[in-house]
Amino acid sequence: SIESRCKDEIIRLHVFFVDWFKASLPNTDEQFDAFTKCMAPQFHIVSPRGVVDALPKLTSGLRSAHGVHQDSGFAIEIKNCRFLFGAEGGGNKGCYLMTYEEWQTVGTNETARISTVMFREKEEEGIGDLEWVHVHETWLPDMGLP
Repeated sequence: SIESRCKDEIIRLHVFFVDWFKASLPNTDEQFDAFTKCMAPQFHIVSPRGVVDALPKLTSGLRSAHGVHQDSGFAIEIKNCRFLFGAEGGGNKGCYLMTYEEWQTVGTNETARISTVMFREKEEEGIGDLEWVHVHETWLPDMGLP
């Protein structure tokens, strides 16, 4: 189902983030393609603090963050994935909207955010069959950074 495809993609990318930040993956272009090949060129993210980043800044920041949590016990757990919307016709064909909770642990600190993601079917070959178009994150009550 499209819901399971979207959920699988959310989990796949966050497993990559954990492995990247912990340096469980080598810092190579081939490994980093697990991120770059699933992002739409016009991708934007709104962080829980309200900062909007486009793909170029996000990509360079993520690439340079390889291994930043190598010794911190960093973990991400994805919870409560929900399919909200799917368009099958017109100009939005193959666009899907999901929400999920992202719970992060760094050492003894835990944060949690609810995220909304817009996916669309990829037009070319690559990793996976969906691409990330937009993400908006909001801290869950009393679960943000101090």
